[in-house]
Amino acid sequence: MTVWRMLAAASIWLVLSLSLWATGSRPAVIVLAGVIAAGASLVVSVIDVTRGITDTGWSRPRSSGRPRDGDPRVTQLRHQMIGARQFGSTELRDRLVSLVDDRADQALTPTLRDLLTGSPRRLGSRRTLAQTITDIEAL
Repeated sequence: MTVWRMLAAASIWLVLSLSLWATGSRPAVIVLAGVIAAGASLVVSVIDVTRGITDTGWSRPRSSGRPRDGDPRVTQLRHQMIGARQFGSTELRDRLVSLVDDRADQALTPTLRDLLTGSPRRLGSRRTLAQTITDIEAL
């Protein structure tokens, strides 16, 4: 503790002791000095520690361990398909199937064939959805 900090703690002790003595409380000055010294030490420690903290500049790691696709359409489509599956809807899958059916005379990729013949309740992975969108755009 620096001299100024010790003087501040002693001043607090003196003011508190005198005010308690003036009111007739008969303070235990030694105990009061110990309480004020412990409180001052705590406050000084907190102040010194907060001043000593520096930013390390480390970036925070990603919270999810799963890799993300770069295409935001795939992410949005996957979220919509998860929501539709929870409510028992097959509307999004049906829309994808209708897009493929409109161009069915062309050669279909295995991903598109799987979309047409697969279960309407089955949910594809991000990679499968990304490939499906790429294949539909290529038609």
